[in-house]
Amino acid sequence: MSIWQGENNFVLFKESFSINQKQIWHSFYQLHADNIQVKNEEIAIKKLETIIKATFKLSNQQGFALMSLRDLSNETSISMGSLYAYIGSKNQLAEMIHQFLPCMFSLCQIDATDKKQTNTQQLLKFIAGHIF
Repeated sequence: MSIWQGENNFVLFKESFSINQKQIWHSFYQLHADNIQVKNEEIAIKKLETIIKATFKLSNQQGFALMSLRDLSNETSISMGSLYAYIGSKNQLAEMIHQFLPCMFSLCQIDATDKKQTNTQQLLKFIAGHIF
């Protein structure tokens, strides 16, 4: 495993942490389980992963504001009714993603107490880790 020292290198950053996709999606589900109608965790996690990935794809192509839930339904091949079992609205979807960002950061939290680095280096590493 490589040791990331705060460089502007996403590949090195990614190699430095042992977080896998399963942990990420499990954490996302756990954070929002109360708002998701589907209680079978395995099924819900797979669908949420599909929904979120499609959201980012569509947002990248046309912008989040222009993306409709119908677009999301078409992209994911999930019916509108089923989609509402995971997200109540487009605004709720945005909130779910936004609320997960601090959780994701804590999954790959950087050791900011590295005594070999100055406070400035530690702060820069913290900021870069947050951006990545």
